[in-house]
Amino acid sequence: MHAQSSAASIRLTSQPCGHQRKVSSSSEENEDGDQPPSKKLREEKSQSTTESRLRLIHNTLLEQFKNVEATYESRVGTFEIKTDAGLESGSLADDDVLICNVRVEFEDDMGIDSKITVECNDGKLATNIQDCIQNVATAAAPIKI
Repeated sequence: MHAQSSAASIRLTSQPCGHQRKVSSSSEENEDGDQPPSKKLREEKSQSTTESRLRLIHNTLLEQFKNVEATYESRVGTFEIKTDAGLESGSLADDDVLICNVRVEFEDDMGIDSKITVECNDGKLATNIQDCIQNVATAAAPIKI
């Protein structure tokens, strides 16, 4: 029976073998009871493209900086980055904090074109943050043919 579930078998018949497979625990615990798991996945994926792109940008900033606060409104994301070191200003004193405010605004619901604004006392850091977010937004956009 192993040959029936191999990739070559599926490729030839376009269907996996028909024997019963073990049901995963996540699909057994279906709180609605009447919706199949695939329908739930489809509903979860239906979040807007701009929202997913804004969350991607937030996660990217969190990988770079320790303290990033995010606010989402429709097609606009506002991020406040707090750091203790800048590129031009170097390391700051223990109680000093450098704050950069980032605003990402998508022009449509598809999340393709965006306007990125960064306000920061450290100009070099602001430029690097803006370039980073622009690269993430460009990479997340659909490929133009």
